[in-house]
Parts: sequence; C-alpha cells; structure tokens
Amino acid sequence: MIWRGIELCCPACRSDLDESGGAEPEFRCRSCQLRFPVILGIPDLRVFSDPYIDVESDRAKGRKLAERFDDLDFAGLVEHYYRETPAVTAAQARAFT
Repeated sequence: MIWRGIELCCPACRSDLDESGGAEPEFRCRSCQLRFPVILGIPDLRVFSDPYIDVESDRAKGRKLAERFDDLDFAGLVEHYYRETPAVTAAQARAFT
C-alpha cells in the first residue's frame, strides 16, 4: 500500500496492509492479520520490543514527548527525553547528545 507517498508492507510477512480509520487508526496485514497502530500520525510497524523498553512504555514516552513539542526546541526535547529516561545517567545523556 502507498501511505502518504510511502510504500508500506507488513514487516513480518511482506504482504499488503489495509488501513482502518476511526479514533485509533491502524494497519492490518491481509495475510498474517497482524495489526499495527498509528501513533501520533506515525505507523508503528514493530514486530518485537526494543531490549531496553517495551512497546507500550515507548509509546507512552513518545506521547509525553509530543505534549512538549510546542513548548521546547529540539535541544529541549532531547533534554526532556533523557530526563524521562531514568536508566540513562546524566553523563550518558550528555554523551548521547
């Protein structure tokens, strides 16, 4: 499928996706039936969690970051991100930025 000018397919089996509208839009694979939500206008096509944060926690963190988007510049958003990441020390945050 073409979504906003980008060709997308199921990341698990490479089959076509169908988009469903509604309050919480998502994509559904025609073949394997996996479902992928659209979070803050971005399709979340992950098939497994990151080793450092589970999918739901990562989505919640993204939503918190988006709440500050109009208030902070890019550097401020990066700083806010690391303040919301207790596993990263202040020294690590400085090195990562």
